Amino acid sequence: MKIKIVHQFDPETRLYLGPFTLDDTDLSPLEEDVHLIPGDCLEQSPPAAPDGFRVVAEGNTWALVAIPPVVPPPAPSLEDLQSTLTRDATAHRWALETGGITLPNGVKVLTGIDDQTRITSVIAGMEAEGYPTVDFKAASGWIELTLAELRTLRGFVAGHVRACYSAERSHHEAIAALDTVAAAQTYDLAAGWPSPVITI
Repeated sequence: MKIKIVHQFDPETRLYLGPFTLDDTDLSPLEEDVHLIPGDCLEQSPPAAPDGFRVVAEGNTWALVAIPPVVPPPAPSLEDLQSTLTRDATAHRWALETGGITLPNGVKVLTGIDDQTRITSVIAGMEAEGYPTVDFKAASGWIELTLAELRTLRGFVAGHVRACYSAERSHHEAIAALDTVAAAQTYDLAAGWPSPVITI
Protein backbone atom coordinates (compact mmCIF):
# COMPACT_ATOMS: atom_id res chain seq x y z
CA MET A 1 0.00 0.00 0.00
CA LYS A 2 1.27 3.40 -0.92
CA ILE A 3 0.57 6.07 1.70
CA LYS A 4 1.30 9.77 1.81
CA ILE A 5 1.08 12.18 4.77
CA VAL A 6 -0.40 15.57 4.03
CA HIS A 7 -1.61 18.29 6.36
CA GLN A 8 -5.25 19.25 6.72
CA PHE A 9 -6.85 22.62 7.51
CA ASP A 10 -10.40 23.76 8.21
CA PRO A 11 -11.96 24.96 4.91
CA GLU A 12 -13.77 27.82 6.64
CA THR A 13 -11.31 29.11 9.24
CA ARG A 14 -8.16 27.87 7.41
CA LEU A 15 -6.81 26.74 10.79
CA TYR A 16 -4.38 23.81 10.76
CA LEU A 17 -6.09 20.62 11.95
CA GLY A 18 -3.30 18.05 11.79
CA PRO A 19 -1.76 15.38 9.58
CA PHE A 20 -3.94 13.38 7.22
CA THR A 21 -3.04 10.03 5.65
CA LEU A 22 -3.70 9.29 1.97
CA ASP A 23 -3.71 5.66 0.78
CA ASP A 24 -4.22 3.69 -2.40
CA THR A 25 -7.81 4.92 -2.70
CA ASP A 26 -6.45 8.44 -3.21
CA LEU A 27 -4.09 7.53 -6.09
CA SER A 28 -4.58 9.32 -9.39
CA PRO A 29 -6.06 7.18 -12.18
CA LEU A 30 -3.97 9.10 -14.70
CA GLU A 31 -0.53 9.26 -13.04
CA GLU A 32 1.19 6.27 -11.51
CA ASP A 33 2.07 6.47 -7.80
CA VAL A 34 0.69 10.02 -7.56
CA HIS A 35 -1.80 10.79 -4.83
CA LEU A 36 -4.60 13.29 -5.38
CA ILE A 37 -4.31 15.99 -2.71
CA PRO A 38 -7.68 16.99 -1.20
CA GLY A 39 -8.60 20.64 -1.45
CA ASP A 40 -8.37 21.10 2.32
CA CYS A 41 -4.83 19.72 2.58
CA LEU A 42 -1.29 20.90 1.83
CA GLU A 43 1.76 18.74 1.21
CA GLN A 44 4.08 21.14 2.99
CA SER A 45 4.59 20.55 6.71
CA PRO A 46 3.37 23.43 8.87
CA PRO A 47 5.78 25.41 11.06
CA ALA A 48 5.69 25.05 14.82
CA ALA A 49 3.47 27.71 16.34
CA PRO A 50 5.07 29.71 19.17
CA ASP A 51 2.97 30.89 22.10
CA GLY A 52 0.39 33.43 21.02
CA PHE A 53 0.27 32.27 17.40
CA ARG A 54 -1.65 29.72 15.37
CA VAL A 55 -1.00 28.11 12.00
CA VAL A 56 -3.33 28.86 9.10
CA ALA A 57 -3.32 27.99 5.43
CA GLU A 58 -2.69 30.92 3.10
CA GLY A 59 -2.88 29.90 -0.52
CA ASN A 60 -0.54 26.94 -0.99
CA THR A 61 1.55 27.52 2.10
CA TRP A 62 1.28 27.98 5.85
CA ALA A 63 1.42 31.19 7.82
CA LEU A 64 1.58 32.15 11.47
CA VAL A 65 -1.18 34.42 12.68
CA ALA A 66 -1.19 36.10 16.09
CA ILE A 67 -4.02 35.02 18.40
CA PRO A 68 -5.97 38.15 19.32
CA PRO A 69 -5.88 38.85 23.04
CA VAL A 70 -9.00 38.06 25.04
CA VAL A 71 -10.37 41.31 26.36
CA PRO A 72 -12.39 40.72 29.53
CA PRO A 73 -15.77 42.40 29.66
CA PRO A 74 -15.87 45.59 31.68
CA ALA A 75 -16.71 45.14 35.33
CA PRO A 76 -20.34 45.99 36.09
CA SER A 77 -20.90 49.36 37.68
CA LEU A 78 -22.78 49.87 40.93
CA GLU A 79 -25.70 51.25 38.95
CA ASP A 80 -25.76 48.17 36.70
CA LEU A 81 -25.78 45.83 39.68
CA GLN A 82 -28.49 47.83 41.43
CA SER A 83 -30.64 47.76 38.31
CA THR A 84 -30.26 43.98 38.02
CA LEU A 85 -30.97 43.42 41.71
CA THR A 86 -34.06 45.61 41.58
CA ARG A 87 -35.39 43.77 38.55
CA ASP A 88 -34.68 40.40 40.17
CA ALA A 89 -36.43 41.46 43.38
CA THR A 90 -39.55 42.37 41.42
CA ALA A 91 -39.43 39.08 39.51
CA HIS A 92 -39.08 37.16 42.77
CA ARG A 93 -42.00 39.03 44.31
CA TRP A 94 -44.20 38.20 41.33
CA ALA A 95 -43.29 34.51 41.44
CA LEU A 96 -43.90 34.33 45.18
CA GLU A 97 -47.08 36.40 45.07
CA THR A 98 -48.70 34.27 42.38
CA GLY A 99 -47.18 30.93 43.37
CA GLY A 100 -49.88 30.02 45.87
CA ILE A 101 -50.07 29.55 49.63
CA THR A 102 -50.59 26.56 51.87
CA LEU A 103 -53.17 27.17 54.59
CA PRO A 104 -52.79 25.98 58.18
CA ASN A 105 -55.07 23.01 57.40
CA GLY A 106 -52.79 21.90 54.55
CA VAL A 107 -55.01 23.12 51.71
CA LYS A 108 -53.05 24.82 48.92
CA VAL A 109 -54.66 27.81 47.22
CA LEU A 110 -53.47 29.59 44.11
CA THR A 111 -52.85 33.33 44.48
CA GLY A 112 -52.55 34.69 40.96
CA ILE A 113 -54.39 37.83 39.94
CA ASP A 114 -57.24 35.82 38.45
CA ASP A 115 -57.42 33.65 41.57
CA GLN A 116 -57.65 36.70 43.83
CA THR A 117 -60.42 38.15 41.67
CA ARG A 118 -62.29 34.84 41.62
CA ILE A 119 -62.32 34.58 45.42
CA THR A 120 -63.68 38.11 45.75
CA SER A 121 -66.32 37.36 43.12
CA VAL A 122 -67.45 34.18 44.89
CA ILE A 123 -67.77 36.06 48.19
CA ALA A 124 -69.85 38.76 46.52
CA GLY A 125 -72.11 36.13 44.99
CA MET A 126 -72.60 34.31 48.30
CA GLU A 127 -73.40 37.57 50.07
CA ALA A 128 -75.88 38.58 47.38
CA GLU A 129 -77.64 35.23 47.10
CA GLY A 130 -77.33 34.02 50.67
CA TYR A 131 -75.63 30.73 49.79
CA PRO A 132 -74.49 28.96 52.98
CA THR A 133 -71.57 27.13 51.37
CA VAL A 134 -69.74 26.93 48.08
CA ASP A 135 -67.69 24.25 46.36
CA PHE A 136 -64.22 25.71 45.99
CA LYS A 137 -61.56 24.25 43.71
CA ALA A 138 -58.25 24.67 45.55
CA ALA A 139 -54.91 23.74 44.02
CA SER A 140 -54.85 20.70 46.29
CA GLY A 141 -58.40 19.58 45.43
CA TRP A 142 -62.08 20.33 46.02
CA ILE A 143 -63.24 21.71 49.37
CA GLU A 144 -66.54 23.08 50.67
CA LEU A 145 -66.35 26.49 52.33
CA THR A 146 -68.75 28.64 54.25
CA LEU A 147 -68.88 32.37 53.67
CA ALA A 148 -66.90 32.95 56.86
CA GLU A 149 -64.26 30.43 55.78
CA LEU A 150 -64.03 32.02 52.35
CA ARG A 151 -63.56 35.44 53.93
CA THR A 152 -60.80 33.99 56.08
CA LEU A 153 -59.23 32.51 52.96
CA ARG A 154 -59.38 35.90 51.24
CA GLY A 155 -57.69 37.40 54.29
CA PHE A 156 -54.85 34.89 54.08
CA VAL A 157 -54.38 35.60 50.38
CA ALA A 158 -54.50 39.36 50.87
CA GLY A 159 -52.04 39.12 53.74
CA HIS A 160 -49.66 37.07 51.64
CA VAL A 161 -49.84 39.49 48.72
CA ARG A 162 -49.33 42.45 51.06
CA ALA A 163 -46.30 40.79 52.64
CA CYS A 164 -44.81 40.09 49.22
CA TYR A 165 -45.08 43.74 48.20
CA SER A 166 -43.70 44.93 51.54
CA ALA A 167 -40.70 42.64 51.12
CA GLU A 168 -40.17 43.87 47.57
CA ARG A 169 -40.24 47.48 48.73
CA SER A 170 -37.75 46.74 51.50
CA HIS A 171 -35.41 45.15 49.00
CA HIS A 172 -35.76 48.03 46.55
CA GLU A 173 -34.93 50.55 49.27
CA ALA A 174 -32.00 48.50 50.55
CA ILE A 175 -30.65 48.06 47.02
CA ALA A 176 -30.93 51.77 46.32
CA ALA A 177 -28.93 52.47 49.50
CA LEU A 178 -25.98 50.26 48.46
CA ASP A 179 -22.89 52.40 48.04
CA THR A 180 -20.20 49.99 46.78
CA VAL A 181 -19.88 47.38 44.06
CA ALA A 182 -18.77 44.83 46.65
CA ALA A 183 -21.91 45.42 48.70
CA ALA A 184 -24.07 44.94 45.61
CA GLN A 185 -22.24 41.77 44.60
CA THR A 186 -22.83 40.20 48.01
CA TYR A 187 -26.38 41.44 48.50
CA ASP A 188 -28.69 38.69 49.79
CA LEU A 189 -31.76 38.85 47.59
CA ALA A 190 -33.16 35.63 49.05
CA ALA A 191 -33.67 37.01 52.56
CA GLY A 192 -36.74 38.70 53.98
CA TRP A 193 -39.52 37.16 51.91
CA PRO A 194 -42.74 35.77 53.41
CA SER A 195 -43.23 32.03 53.57
CA PRO A 196 -45.92 30.59 51.28
CA VAL A 197 -46.88 28.29 54.17
CA ILE A 198 -49.34 30.14 56.41
CA THR A 199 -49.09 29.53 60.13
CA ILE A 200 -51.25 30.86 62.91
